[in-house]
Amino acid sequence: MTLFTLCIILSSALVAVQGNLQPQFSPIPGTSPQKYYNMDKERYREDFPVGETMYILIAEDPDGDPITFGITTGSEFFDVSDQNDTHANVKLIHELDYETATSHNIIWTLHDGVNDIVNEPIVIYITDVNDNAPQFVGTPYSTEVPEDETFGTTVQTVSATDADSGQNGQFDFHLDETSFPEGLFILETDPLDYEKAYLILNSTLDFETENGYKPVVVATDRGTDPMQHTSSATVTVTVLDAQDTPPRFTFHPYSANLEENKPVGSIVLEVEAVDGDTANRQDIEFIIPDSTDFWVETVQSFYSKGIIRTSAVFDREAMAEDEFPIVFTVVAKEIDFYNQTLNATTSSTTVAVMIDDVNDMPPVFEKEHYFGEVMEQSPQHSVVENIEIQIDDPDEFDNGRFRIQLLEEGGVADQAFYLSPETALNKAYVVIRVRNELLLDYSKHQSFHFKIQAEETHTAENFNSKTDVTINVIQFPCVDTLKLYKLFTTL
Repeated sequence: MTLFTLCIILSSALVAVQGNLQPQFSPIPGTSPQKYYNMDKERYREDFPVGETMYILIAEDPDGDPITFGITTGSEFFDVSDQNDTHANVKLIHELDYETATSHNIIWTLHDGVNDIVNEPIVIYITDVNDNAPQFVGTPYSTEVPEDETFGTTVQTVSATDADSGQNGQFDFHLDETSFPEGLFILETDPLDYEKAYLILNSTLDFETENGYKPVVVATDRGTDPMQHTSSATVTVTVLDAQDTPPRFTFHPYSANLEENKPVGSIVLEVEAVDGDTANRQDIEFIIPDSTDFWVETVQSFYSKGIIRTSAVFDREAMAEDEFPIVFTVVAKEIDFYNQTLNATTSSTTVAVMIDDVNDMPPVFEKEHYFGEVMEQSPQHSVVENIEIQIDDPDEFDNGRFRIQLLEEGGVADQAFYLSPETALNKAYVVIRVRNELLLDYSKHQSFHFKIQAEETHTAENFNSKTDVTINVIQFPCVDTLKLYKLFTTL
């Protein structure tokens, strides 16, 4: 082929190319000024379904060449592979997110295979939907509150944000009332900042009853399209123990029995108490404020112990009946490391001590020597005059039981007389009665001398005592029978 021929062919081809026109988007009917596509005039919801057709691109080629639709910028979100020579379905291939990008810059392309690629930039705008729940900031929430904290104290500040816009991004706080005892907390929203709220103490805390709570704060947004969203955050409230609970006695009230005659310093009983504040227990000191008969020694251990001792010697027989039992008060108070009272909060308990009898008294006669008279030949069981013997043993129960015996060595007094009664409890009034009137013969016995013994019968000690008795026999008056005969014969 000659050079001339080649030039003619190239010139013809150049003329053919220069005569071919570029494809272009079809005008949108009724637009003025005329538009060829209007995706940038639409507002697409961010929840537009992935895989759905968003828009149809329409183009034409003046030369009737087949058109290929394409996308350069924005291909990560949109696809135009569903196309023919004149139409292309724009489909969403990646979900939209208004909170990430409110718009997307897109470049559509047209190519007829002859001319240069046509590039058309547009902006696609995204509209917000309520697809985000409020999110609490600074979680987890945890706080410590002393149990003696006053009403109205802010326990915890909570805050939240919502990524949505407008009403969708606004929300309200409230408390889940089932997450704590009724009335214990209230929630107040900051009047200048709806994203902040304050958890406020509204009642009394008591560490000894409950040492922690977990109120739940709920945030509910104001959006409804497509739905309303809520979220919640738990506030862990740890109640701290305060020194506000008095000591607590264990096993009270207390009572004990104490034998009489115990020496000063004898142990009566032990009392125990523990600080009512269980988290940080303090030592306890015991005192007996209103008694001179007892004192208390404080011993520190896990439970503070008070050992009550006597400061006097008790004589059961010297005490009146209305003095039993001896009742006094023991006071427990909290002290610090330096034995200083921590606060005015104290507790008290009563102690009742019964003084038990000890067999320390023998039966005692009222007199050391008794004197009486009896007429000779007085009848059996008659009472010897002028003698009433009193015996006392103040010991209680069996310690006060005794028998009364007439004692005589080598005599006949025990044959002539007997005692009534012969046994007694605590007290006896004894009389001497005639046993054998024949022994009451003045010519043989002008008097009787003997002892009476009172001896305990139910004790190991068998304490006893004795008294002396003298009974004089009175002679029966004599009668002169001769004088009586002369008297009666002269009548």
